[in-house]
Amino acid sequence: AVLAAADPCKVVITREALRALHPRRQVQPFTLVLAVLLAGMRRQMGLTQKELALHSTVSFQEVGQLERGEHDTGMVTLLYLCKALHTPVSLVVAVAEEFVAAECLLS
Repeated sequence: AVLAAADPCKVVITREALRALHPRRQVQPFTLVLAVLLAGMRRQMGLTQKELALHSTVSFQEVGQLERGEHDTGMVTLLYLCKALHTPVSLVVAVAEEFVAAECLLS
């Protein structure tokens, strides 16, 4: 079955969701926003972390770490995840950047 594309514009990103992440080290706001986006998009498609890992060739452990904001997402990994989510990486990055800028999370 062909899955519909995930829409990052429909993921609700709240400050509470960002605060709920407990990375083990200090990470950039963009990383936390991207974590919430990736988890939300995965849920939109009805996929588990394990299923996303299988579709993207990214390890199950790494999917979990990324969704928890535990480390920055590399570009190649982000490309694989977005391909599995049938969503252009440029759109995901743009939505994350727009939220970070709008919420003044860079200061």
